Amino acid sequence: MILLSGCRDDSFVTFENKDLTCDEYLSDYFIFIDDTYEIDLSRLNNIYIYKDKIYMSVPQGGEIVAYNFNTEEFTTIGETGTGPFEFLTTSITVAGNTMYIYDLSLSKIVSYDLEQEKFISEQVLDDSYSGILMHADSSSIFLYTINRVSNDGYEQRVVSFRDDFQMIDTVFTSVSNNFIRHFEDGRDFAGQFQLFSNKIPTFIGEELYLFDNTSFRYSKNNKLDDDYAEVNFSYNPDYEFYIETMRERYSTSSNLSVYFFNQALKNETRAFEALFSEVLTSETHLLFSLFATDKKAFLIKDLKNQDLKILCADLNYQPVRMKESRIYWVAHNDSYEYQLIKTEI
Repeated sequence: MILLSGCRDDSFVTFENKDLTCDEYLSDYFIFIDDTYEIDLSRLNNIYIYKDKIYMSVPQGGEIVAYNFNTEEFTTIGETGTGPFEFLTTSITVAGNTMYIYDLSLSKIVSYDLEQEKFISEQVLDDSYSGILMHADSSSIFLYTINRVSNDGYEQRVVSFRDDFQMIDTVFTSVSNNFIRHFEDGRDFAGQFQLFSNKIPTFIGEELYLFDNTSFRYSKNNKLDDDYAEVNFSYNPDYEFYIETMRERYSTSSNLSVYFFNQALKNETRAFEALFSEVLTSETHLLFSLFATDKKAFLIKDLKNQDLKILCADLNYQPVRMKESRIYWVAHNDSYEYQLIKTEI
């Protein structure tokens, strides 16, 4: 359980025990979308809002789903398939009035005009660029990739492309070995699991930042040993519940997956080194997912006045995007009916 009782002032927060006390508990929210058959909200991985529509994609979801929150109508962009302007595994990002769609399975990027509601172009990429779209601006598209480079590590990269899909540069690269593994009977892929990555690249506004989840440090020069900012916060993370949620995730895939995961845990001798599992960013706030038990706990930093606070939520709330001071969540009830909701920080 995360620690949250202790001293707090404007510059420093510390916790001395495992009794979780929250500055705020998520309770007041606006429902964008109620449980619907048009999209599997339980697997929603990213959303973008453009004017009166929300654009959504899910892994292995095929076409992009758009929801007009004025008319409450759903439409789809593209179709499921392997042909031109068809999709299998998508991630999306938006720059101006252009939405970019990357298909991991088909290794292609597609551009779509949100004003005219039509496709612009499509480009198949080299297989080495398999990953997810991170960000786009007026001149570049940024793709996050992760590829195995040895038995002990994977290389993370952030690659930039022009809007005509020609590669510009690799703007970030790092090799990570934060995997646990167990192989039997010649098996390889099935026995390897990434718990977390200690270096997390993400954008704040138009700038690429690198976050270190062992220290709450972050920097926009991709070199955390030079000029960096740091959230002045400490606590004693509890990984047990995090591990249990990972186990449950793999158990939904197959009994074999959870077997390999449990065996890999037994093989692991390294100490865990992480203070948060992921970070969401906007131009005004940072949101760190802490290691908590029996509830979700998030450290929020206001980038303008540097204030810190702890936001807690029930286990059935998962943040998927931040925009300025707004957080968008996927939530479910005891009947596993899902909603897309919005809260204000």
